[in-house]
Amino acid sequence: MNQQTQLSQLKHLMSQDNWKISQHFEIDTINEKEVSGIAVVTAVRNNIRVNYNEAFLFNRITKEIKVTKENLYGAWWIESLPDFKEIDVIDKDELVDSFDLDEQNFPSKFSQVDYSKIISNYLVVDNFSLNDD
Repeated sequence: MNQQTQLSQLKHLMSQDNWKISQHFEIDTINEKEVSGIAVVTAVRNNIRVNYNEAFLFNRITKEIKVTKENLYGAWWIESLPDFKEIDVIDKDELVDSFDLDEQNFPSKFSQVDYSKIISNYLVVDNFSLNDD
């Protein structure tokens, strides 16, 4: 059985300061037209880690990014530290689904993705080759 926390407790904790927030990208596909993957935002404070992720598709031609939560295992997940065990979020004695957590209006710093690195790293399509010639 996973450790549990009440939704109200989680919201209170997330309203506090001193969170260390970082992000990284997991690239799934790169070709001459697009880059797709998952953006992950991680926030750590004391003995808890809050994770958020969203899928993205960067069109290298039009320079547009589309964001979706489709085809993801979950949008949010909470872990205890240092053991990285998942914490279930409970509201009114019911487990709150990962995607339902996305409807809780958490502070934006926990889900704000800066795509500038993706754009700058994958903007150039000149000299791109799908072959290892």
